[in-house]
Amino acid sequence: MNIGSIITCKDGSKFEIVKDLKSGGQGSVYIVKSCISPNDLYAFKIIKEKNEQKKQRKIENIRQLKDDSLRLNKSLEGKDFNVALPITLYSNNGDFGYVMNLYTGKDIGDLMMEKVFDSMDLDKRMNLVHKIAESALWLRNSGYCYQDFSHGNFLYDEKNNIVSIIDCDNVTGSSSASSVKTFLAKGTLFYTSPEIAFGQCNPSIESDNFALATLFFKIMTGSTNSPYHGKELYSRPVRPGNMIDAAFYTNDDPSYGSDWLTFVFDKENKVNEIDLNAPNKDFVNEGKKIIKNWDKVPNEMKELFYKAFKNPLDAESRKLRPSSKDWVNVTSNKNIASNNPNITEKCIMFSNPTKPEAPVISAPVNMQTITIRTPEGKVVEVKDEFEVRTSNGFNFGIIRKQDNNFIFTSHTMYKLKSKLGNTYNDHFLGNEMVLQEGLEIYFVMNYMVHIPCNSKIYNKLVHLYLFTHFFFNSGELLSHR
Repeated sequence: MNIGSIITCKDGSKFEIVKDLKSGGQGSVYIVKSCISPNDLYAFKIIKEKNEQKKQRKIENIRQLKDDSLRLNKSLEGKDFNVALPITLYSNNGDFGYVMNLYTGKDIGDLMMEKVFDSMDLDKRMNLVHKIAESALWLRNSGYCYQDFSHGNFLYDEKNNIVSIIDCDNVTGSSSASSVKTFLAKGTLFYTSPEIAFGQCNPSIESDNFALATLFFKIMTGSTNSPYHGKELYSRPVRPGNMIDAAFYTNDDPSYGSDWLTFVFDKENKVNEIDLNAPNKDFVNEGKKIIKNWDKVPNEMKELFYKAFKNPLDAESRKLRPSSKDWVNVTSNKNIASNNPNITEKCIMFSNPTKPEAPVISAPVNMQTITIRTPEGKVVEVKDEFEVRTSNGFNFGIIRKQDNNFIFTSHTMYKLKSKLGNTYNDHFLGNEMVLQEGLEIYFVMNYMVHIPCNSKIYNKLVHLYLFTHFFFNSGELLSHR
């Protein structure tokens, strides 16, 4: 396609090619503008596929999504992520393509190459994982399976905190995903699940779950490699560049072994761990970074990674791979578990695990009002005081304004712990705490629930995250009065 060319879609709409955006093995993407409304820009993709069966399958997928677009777009209302669904179809002289919305953001693969995740805050990385998992869960609940999750399938607009699913050619109905007639991409690089690479299975929900976990592992650790790039894989005479090649070498040469299929952070088997004494400097430098970032990953999240990469060639183990819903739940609350050695009790953060955000309270420096954002996204402005309640109506504390401060008063018989710097204090029924910079509050029962409170001085905001123990079905809404 040449810049300036006019394309006519099947519904009669016309678009002008404005810019060549991206080209790859699966197609070419252009920026186009509407000939009726030149200010309206869209993305236009021409599918490239040498295998005619795969090409026809992709065309069927796009047509199905287009036919289902009314329902899908309605279910996307209110979501804070985008999906590049086909708006109109194009067919001419054997070429097939589709027009979709043009979304802002950077390809997550580009962010990896730019090493953005090496320095990104833990909360931001967890937030990104949460948004991708939410979009994947929406796809699954809508009756579809992606089958080619990788860093190239998502855009991330960091400024607006928006994730967009792109390249929907490989999105197919979940019911057909496990069919022997599936001719879709088997995955990208090391996102391909081992069972598919070794020819045991066709693409399925389980292989989707593997690819998604691999993407999340790379985001959380800043790794440019796979969850199996440990000392075994690096010690092979020929290091594979993708899972298909790794399976070929393993099958072709018995001496290649299969120990490389052990997760580098496996809790029980250290045969393929990251060896910081290895002669390969690139391996050591990469390993130091991955270990450093892995140590910051919350324990509940680590458990999902253990399940995702454990015994990939075992059918029963594959059934335990975490789903997109599991990732949504585990990233719903930031800093899920504290690894602080000064705290001996198990620390867990709770709000409603089905909600994307914990309740957040923010206060301007003048301390005249506090604004509460609930898990549902509802915003409530409070000027005087409000109660902190669980979903069962249990009142475990109250925050009220006093002079130019906001004070938290415990209304529960259970002990509260507070931490400021390296100092810990116990608080009981009726005790008061002034919300100040760096203060953390723990709700102690059978477990200890982390309630961090951070305030900033001079034109910054005070943030208070409040949680309750699961015995009370967890806190949902902070009511004000």
